[in-house]
Amino acid sequence: MALEIERKWLLKRLPNWDYDYVLSIAQYYIENEVTGLPFRLRKSTNNTTGLTSYYHTEKKPISKGVFEETERKLTAPEFEELLQQNPVHKAIIKDRHVKLFDRHKYEIDTYKNITLITLEVEFTTEDTQISLPEIITRELIMELTGIKEFSNYALAVG
Repeated sequence: MALEIERKWLLKRLPNWDYDYVLSIAQYYIENEVTGLPFRLRKSTNNTTGLTSYYHTEKKPISKGVFEETERKLTAPEFEELLQQNPVHKAIIKDRHVKLFDRHKYEIDTYKNITLITLEVEFTTEDTQISLPEIITRELIMELTGIKEFSNYALAVG
């Protein structure tokens, strides 16, 4: 179990940046009847290497932008079995453009099944300060941290 601290923003368009890599992601949310919290299944393919990874993730909200996260890697058959055995909400399909910049990982998601572009940045502490680079601020609409309607889960349950 790890603590995940992240902030999220809405962007007008994908910044024209020299990204380090791009991932094609399909993620599915399944209700966990035991805990009452949903869990996520994610299939992630690196568009440069072609390597595909599979994950099972559970997040418990602690405070605005802070989650207790438990994640484990799955094999492809484990992923498919969980997907087939459980009713899922609609899939979230997106490309994640990743840029390592100024000691932070910028993850910009362009969604395939909805018109939306978001930026997420993870932090080591809740009070970490960040000065977004101009290439981002030019495209910035608003901060979404803590707005539940823009969580991937909310987008999946629609």
